[in-house]
Amino acid sequence: ELTPKYIEEGLTKENSKYFVDYFLYLGRTKTEGYANRNRSKIKSIMKGLQNSGIKDILKISFIEVENYFTKWVFEEGHSQDYVERWNALWNWLEKEERKQGKIIESRKLNLNDFKKSKRESMFVWLKKEEFDKFRTYFEEDKQTILLFGFDSLIRMPTEIQSLKVENIYEKGGEVWIDIPEEISKTQGRKFNLVYSGEAIQNYIKKYELKPEDYLFDFSPSLFNREMKKISKQIFGDKKS
Repeated sequence: ELTPKYIEEGLTKENSKYFVDYFLYLGRTKTEGYANRNRSKIKSIMKGLQNSGIKDILKISFIEVENYFTKWVFEEGHSQDYVERWNALWNWLEKEERKQGKIIESRKLNLNDFKKSKRESMFVWLKKEEFDKFRTYFEEDKQTILLFGFDSLIRMPTEIQSLKVENIYEKGGEVWIDIPEEISKTQGRKFNLVYSGEAIQNYIKKYELKPEDYLFDFSPSLFNREMKKISKQIFGDKKS
């Protein structure tokens, strides 16, 4: 039986408190069936986030939430319903914090970003000259990210945001990338960068990044929206 002192097995003390309080709330405001259907999904989300290093979900960043659910839905094949459950949980957390006079930033996700059919239907190819034109509409750091993605065909956002500076190295006068198995969903791979090597080296020097630092830190959804907006301006509805 859930009580305020109950600790849910497999969850940290902090996450267990949110879990218990949330389901005590659902027990008062929703049907028993609704609460039971949510219980296993919310626990799966919390355990998954804990495995990603999030011991207190209230301290999670928007990028961490976004990356987690992008992988959860599009790479691991889980239902978009988990995103809806997360949004409902966060909506409750915001209300609970406001009762204590605290304001927390939203970590709710746009459900449209997690519709599989929509994402699959928008996959297009660009020729090199089209890509070069497209890239000039972005500021310098984003141009580097785009050039690196075009050059490496790395998976966005899961692989690119898991790369560290130590995964970039020089060999035979060229810049190489090592995508280890723990980052790749298939198998590890190594290859030289044809177009983006110099830009990546300059980027690392510019921000004085250390080997253990992540190579890039950006919001995939915001970047994606900017790409869509600029693509429409340049190419209209044309599919390349």
